[in-house]
Amino acid sequence: MSDKMRAELAIYDAIHVNPINRAIHAVGIPVIMFAVLGFAALIGQSSGFLNGGLVLSLVGGVIIGRYSVWCGFALALFAYALTLGAQALHAQFDTTTAAIIYGAAFVVGWIVQFIGHGIEKAGPAFGSRPINLLLGPVSVLNDFLPLIRPAPWKDPNVRP
Repeated sequence: MSDKMRAELAIYDAIHVNPINRAIHAVGIPVIMFAVLGFAALIGQSSGFLNGGLVLSLVGGVIIGRYSVWCGFALALFAYALTLGAQALHAQFDTTTAAIIYGAAFVVGWIVQFIGHGIEKAGPAFGSRPINLLLGPVSVLNDFLPLIRPAPWKDPNVRP
């Protein structure tokens, strides 16, 4: 893996050291992604395969791919899987109901995130570092599928 990707994740991880916050992020980040990608998938939904969710998945993968091709691919695949899940939900409901569900998921996801940061006693860092909006999902993925580094709870050098 690239040193630049390791460095970027180290900055992200330094703000997310509390294991409870990391666990909360493991839930909150995918919920927020599901909501955003679900809304985006509503754009161009009639064209079948190509929709806003796929486009966002690819854009995120390309941006992270500049740091690590493997991480970019993993992020794009994860995001597209969430997009497919959002599309499956939409297939069960009308567009308005699906949009309400995506909106509720978005709000709940952010509430969960802010609870985690309250426990961490550190605010979210995406305001000063927008790349953290993409590094968060990569970090969550990495915790379950070591892409770059051992999961923090397996690395003795990471402080609790």
